[in-house]
Parts: sequence; C-alpha cells; structure tokens
Amino acid sequence: MGWREDIKVGILRADQIFLGIGNGIESSLGQVSGRATLAQLNAGLVIAAAQPGRAYRPLLVRMRAIGGAVTTCTLVRIMNDTNVVLSNTQASMVQDLWVNEATSGAVSTNINVTGGVNKSLTLDKTGTAATVVTHIDYVVLYQLIVSNLGAN
Repeated sequence: MGWREDIKVGILRADQIFLGIGNGIESSLGQVSGRATLAQLNAGLVIAAAQPGRAYRPLLVRMRAIGGAVTTCTLVRIMNDTNVVLSNTQASMVQDLWVNEATSGAVSTNINVTGGVNKSLTLDKTGTAATVVTHIDYVVLYQLIVSNLGAN
C-alpha cells in the first residue's frame, strides 16, 4: 500500500494517502500552520507539541517573512528534535516570498526524515536576534508515526 498511482506531482491530498501501512507502522497525516511574531522567532516557538509515543515525519515545509525581510540572524529554521527540517539563510527570507527546500538559500533539509519519539516541531533562528521582519508564516504537512506499536 502507499500513494495512489494517479496522484499528480506536487499535489498532496489527504484522501489520496493510505494510512496504517501494512508494514507494522501505524500513522496519521497532520498539518500545522500559523504566524509567529518576531519575539517568538527569536525566543524559539513550539509549533507542534510532542505527542506521547509518536514521532513527526515532515513531508512538506514552507516559510515566509511578513512585514519586511529577515535581517541580522544567520538562519531561520524548523526543527524536528535535533534534525533541521528546513533552514534558510536570512538573505533568502525576503518579504512575502514562500521558501522551501528548493529555494536558493536553503541550507539544511531533512524533509521526510522521522524525528525522535515524544519530540516537538519548533521554529527558531540561529546567530544574533532577527530584526526588521514582523512575523514568519509557516506550514508543515507531516506524518505522525506511532513508534511503540505492539508495546503494552
């Protein structure tokens, strides 16, 4: 079981994915999106809370700067435990441009890599505090995998 063969490239619909794959992995599809303030970006923000006995596998990740370009910090990134899911240089985070793993300036991408069990997804920055930008929009489509299948 897996993806329907007639799915178009670049389009992902929840009704076209088979969940509870017959290889002992039970999973569900989820999505988190929102708008983080500059203060939240600089402090680090949990965008998807840890789920007991489960691990996140990000499938699609997007970010964009709102209110101005990101300046002064080194990277803006979404983390999955210790895995950098997506990080973009501050120079690539211009106002109103959605960035992803294919964007010029993408530094680290671990799309489709399962993070640690009982770990959250976070949005943060590296280096000095980000300035000018007022908000960061983010979208993460993920698979939530049950890691302790069969455990009592």
